[in-house]
Amino acid sequence: MLSYNNISWDNQKVNTLSVLFQKLSGEIHLLADPPLTFKRECVICTPTLARLEEVMPSFFSIAANIIAPVFIIAGLSALIDRHFRPDARALSGIAVYLLTPSLVLDSIAHSTLQAGEVWQIVAMAFLNSLTMVLLGMGIARALRFERELATGFILTVALLNTGNYGLPVSDFAFGKEGLQRAVIFFLASSVWTNTVGIYVASRGTGTVRQALGNVFKSPLIYAMVIGFVLNTTGAALPLPLERAVNLLSQATVPFMLIVLGLQLSRTSLTRHLTPLTLAVFVRLVVGPLLAIGWAALLGVSDLTRQVSILQAAMPSGVMSSVLATLFGGDARFVAATILLTTLASMATLTVLLAYLM
Repeated sequence: MLSYNNISWDNQKVNTLSVLFQKLSGEIHLLADPPLTFKRECVICTPTLARLEEVMPSFFSIAANIIAPVFIIAGLSALIDRHFRPDARALSGIAVYLLTPSLVLDSIAHSTLQAGEVWQIVAMAFLNSLTMVLLGMGIARALRFERELATGFILTVALLNTGNYGLPVSDFAFGKEGLQRAVIFFLASSVWTNTVGIYVASRGTGTVRQALGNVFKSPLIYAMVIGFVLNTTGAALPLPLERAVNLLSQATVPFMLIVLGLQLSRTSLTRHLTPLTLAVFVRLVVGPLLAIGWAALLGVSDLTRQVSILQAAMPSGVMSSVLATLFGGDARFVAATILLTTLASMATLTVLLAYLM
């Protein structure tokens, strides 16, 4: 029982008046011109909503302007592959032995990177790959994977597609300066793949001489050396040769995406769903998290940090499938992991780029 100015009110009357007041306030709201608004602010929710309004457009912008072009070109290539079946091996040879060395030579020769930045990128590539190899070995041993499956698992979490996927994404995201840094990361990854990658695939049956011989068979090494010589001395190639190299380097990114589409078009899933899911998670989530940690420990900052972390977040590389086939790994598992990590990276790279940019 409530009392005010000698008037007593029981709870039923109070509740009835409360309902009437709510209805009346609603009618006043409808009749008002402009309509009245009764707003209760949430001091916790308002900043969060404002942040979401800022972040969501960047997600869509990144997905549309950086990630989508990669999959549009690769998708068209896969569609053409279904009808015309071009020789993927020959096209891959053109990419590896002609276009990519041209891009490497042109990028390094005209690079404005300081030596300290170059070594930071190389260190990021090696340390992150080493950590992923050790992590892959630990998981494979803990879950008692069969030898072939264990080899395939380690290869897919440790070897990255920093070439025909990482270079285009870095170019679209960070422009020419970003592409220069991505090329250095790609070179370091290539050396890692052709040495440690072979040992992992062969499980120790290869020799140091074989591994080094494989490295020096690659034209990337010679393109890198020539590029560094031109950069440090200030010299230049003869004009006809320089223009030819420049044209080839410009063709590298779209051509790599065409090759990527052909490779994905010829890939199928496998029965090892649990290891497959785990490999996708480790490669796309754990990989970039480790790279963020290494960047903090090494003091890597600015654009070098952004590109290095982005490259470390790339899906499994096609080279892991080649090595698994040559040295007895589970090639079907590796191919399925390459396909799924590439498709899932549409989401993970969008989120990562929103964080980095």
